[in-house]
Amino acid sequence: MKLKNIGRTFVNDSPSDKFGLYCWQMPNGAYIQDENGNFLNIPAEIGDQKKISALKRAVENFNIREGHEVFFPGHRQIDDEEYENQRERMRNGLVPDTEDIGSLLDDVRARDGF
Repeated sequence: MKLKNIGRTFVNDSPSDKFGLYCWQMPNGAYIQDENGNFLNIPAEIGDQKKISALKRAVENFNIREGHEVFFPGHRQIDDEEYENQRERMRNGLVPDTEDIGSLLDDVRARDGF
């Protein structure tokens, strides 16, 4: 995706950027996942060393000694049922995630005339 400069500055200071998921990335760029395509992850606040250590211990339990953690801000865990609900919402032209903080903030701004 290319970004075009239209004379506006956007600052991404959303509270959702502080929370997200850590996943484990291998040196080849792949992320650890199970046979169903579910990624090994842990919900955390960015920089949470306890959660990073817990993820690292989980990785080591699989005898993996390489790679590193990667933080995905604004992401959260969902189960298979919620995933299917999000896909259905998207097919219907709705915001897939009812807890999408960015979308909720946009709704408030539009309502309040910002």
